[in-house]
Amino acid sequence: MAGVRPLRRPHRWVIATLSATLATLSLALLAGPAQADDDLEQRKDELAGQATEAQAYVDGQAALLADANQRVADAEARVAAAETDVANAQARVAAAQDEVTKAQEALKAAQAAVALAKAHDDLKAEELAAAQQDLTAAQAREKQGEATLAEEHQRLAELVAASFQQNSSLISIATVLDFTGDISTLGNRIQWAQTSAMSQQESLDRLKEVQRQLITARGETQVAEARADDAKAAAAAQLAQTQELEAQAEAAEAAVEAALASQQAALADEQTALAAQRDALAGEEAAKADAATELAAAEDQLAAIQREQEEVNAEIARRAEEARLAAEEAARQAASSAAGASGSGYTGSTSWSGLIRPISASESWISSPYGWRYNPIGGYSELHDGTDFAANCWTPIRAVAAGTVIKSYFGDGYGNRVFVDHGWVNGHYLISAYNHMVQPGLPVGTWVNQGDIVGYVGTTGYSTGCHLHFHLYVDGVLVDPMGYL
Repeated sequence: MAGVRPLRRPHRWVIATLSATLATLSLALLAGPAQADDDLEQRKDELAGQATEAQAYVDGQAALLADANQRVADAEARVAAAETDVANAQARVAAAQDEVTKAQEALKAAQAAVALAKAHDDLKAEELAAAQQDLTAAQAREKQGEATLAEEHQRLAELVAASFQQNSSLISIATVLDFTGDISTLGNRIQWAQTSAMSQQESLDRLKEVQRQLITARGETQVAEARADDAKAAAAAQLAQTQELEAQAEAAEAAVEAALASQQAALADEQTALAAQRDALAGEEAAKADAATELAAAEDQLAAIQREQEEVNAEIARRAEEARLAAEEAARQAASSAAGASGSGYTGSTSWSGLIRPISASESWISSPYGWRYNPIGGYSELHDGTDFAANCWTPIRAVAAGTVIKSYFGDGYGNRVFVDHGWVNGHYLISAYNHMVQPGLPVGTWVNQGDIVGYVGTTGYSTGCHLHFHLYVDGVLVDPMGYL
């Protein structure tokens, strides 16, 4: 974990050893002569209390440091998650930008196609207008020809009618034969007859020409109508194509707007992710700073506690030596029996095989022996200073030998704890400790016989499951319990 050293707990073994040594020496003093100094007894009680408080304090500091390290780990996890979110958001922004570019290119192409189509629309419209204009002119010429033809028909009809009224074609002969006047008048009649005949022929010729012109005009009208129809169809087709291109352009424009909206959303997500990343980084730095501060403070406190422990050890050693000398002097003066009387109410000798298991083999199994191991909670290497008996919660825990309860309290590391002083056994002083119990154990001063229940299996304190962490102190030093059970 960057910036913060991993937790380590050498202090647990030191404090536990101090507590055991203190109990051993102080209880040994109780086994001395009846005239032991009252001040020494009082000082012993004070030191025992200090050791218990120190143990509890160190356990609490370890818990604080573990919590600080966990906060750092959580902050680092949040930073990693925030970095992933930022990368994903940036990828979405890039993808959205690509979509915007493609959509804009498609819109540009669609708009160009629409512009070209509209230009074709204008051209087709001009062609249609010209064709319609030609059609109108042709229709006008045809109408004019029809009117002229009607006029010529009328004129010819009048001439024909006049001829019939004047005896048809014999009118010219009758005009000459019926003449009784002078020769000049006859000449006039002959001239009139000739003129009448010529007028009819001319009228017929004009009629034929007008008919020919009308046929030509009608042909031109038909051609103009065909051209107008073609121009109209072409204009309609071009208009339909233009409308389709305009629809495509509108769709392209909508795609651009959607892509831009998606891009804006992606940018907003990116900003949110970046803000979360900044917050996570700030939280990580704050957690690291807090953890470093707590670690430094805990180490300073630990150093002070260790100095105090050294002073306590020196005081115990000095007072123990004074008590030993006083006891020897009293023994010489009284010619009493040799030293080694029992302490804490347990007398007599027993072999190591006289100790029993705190939980029977049928109810438990050894899940972690005494020795160096990887701490399953702190994640560091430590001396596993006892034997773990795995068992169901609420399984009874029994005293390995008779003795007196000298400690019973809750520690952050070992949870509910009970210490039993078994006194002198074969010249060695024994104390057993039962940890992680489900509830507080027997009160201090309680006498227990071998096999009596001192508590029940639990998982309080730093524990990964229901088990008994069993300690055995021999002459104030923690040992492998399985070498004595």
